[in-house]
Amino acid sequence: MSILPPKLPKKENKTITVHNNKFKDPFYWIRTDKTFIQQYTSQYNHYTIDTLHNLSHDNDMSTIFTDLVEQFTSRTILSDTTLPTIYKSKTKTPFYYYKTIDAHDNFFKYYRKKGIRGTPTLILDCQLLSTSYPYWSIGYVRYSPDEKLIAFTADTSGNEIYHLFIKNIDSHESPTLLVSNVHYSIAWSNNSEFIYYLRCDKNTRPYKLFSIHEIYFLIF
Repeated sequence: MSILPPKLPKKENKTITVHNNKFKDPFYWIRTDKTFIQQYTSQYNHYTIDTLHNLSHDNDMSTIFTDLVEQFTSRTILSDTTLPTIYKSKTKTPFYYYKTIDAHDNFFKYYRKKGIRGTPTLILDCQLLSTSYPYWSIGYVRYSPDEKLIAFTADTSGNEIYHLFIKNIDSHESPTLLVSNVHYSIAWSNNSEFIYYLRCDKNTRPYKLFSIHEIYFLIF
């Protein structure tokens, strides 16, 4: 006998006022009831598994999971390369920057080359970096105006709290962690001596701007 889907949560009258605007949220109570959230999620998981089990022809759950994965991947571009772009360079033979992802990878690799026909050089390997953490999501990637350093933010836990890293573009050494618990957005100063970043409040919203000085002293 098939499992029925869980009933929709009950509705309660709740009026919320935000910036002098009032609106109704009948499910507002759910955010304060962790027990209900866990039970409701568990019920839906059981319903989903039972539905998939009924859809499989040979009662083998792994078969339908494999079929679903194949359908998803058949509609997804597994390998991709961005167009090479110039980054603030004023020289006759500027650097071109681009990123690429292979079919067997989950994260981009960043490259640059001297001139449009130059030899590509790997400057940031997010696929390799991801193997050192249980979770990996890249935030912003920013090149210094003098094109000697690369700064980037990454979430390594899945809680949308980022860490700020920096790396010498011409070096094969691992990136240096500058500061933790920051927002994903970052920016360089025009003279390449400062990095600006944001701190977040308890709700992970950016609310304070900071800067790091003497970048080259920290790296070299």
